[in-house]
Amino acid sequence: MHNIGLITYREGIVSFVLEKIPTKFVSLKKVIDLKVGDIPSILKEKWAAQIEHTVAELHKNDIIWRDAKPDNVIIDNNNDAWLIDFGGGFTPPWVDQDYYESFEGDLRAVKRIRDRLLPSS
Repeated sequence: MHNIGLITYREGIVSFVLEKIPTKFVSLKKVIDLKVGDIPSILKEKWAAQIEHTVAELHKNDIIWRDAKPDNVIIDNNNDAWLIDFGGGFTPPWVDQDYYESFEGDLRAVKRIRDRLLPSS
């Protein structure tokens, strides 16, 4: 996967365009809500860890995910999680309005994603 282009605005880089990511699951929401297939816990743990790691790396670079939710995580054909949609907005119950556009909002949402993905952990 490589960067195809950048979208800029007065403040600098707003977003970037990547090649299409071939997906196994178009969103993690399908895995959580629809309980797609018999997915091993080890894969769910891998996805949760990848989401946590990616958000930590974003935060190190002062980037907030904002609309953190399972709908904005895709699973590719290699069973890797990708975060998408950094455009803003928030979706209760994943991000609370009081924590919108904050690092804390991202962290709370990531914890909620983990808790729904792995309810027994």
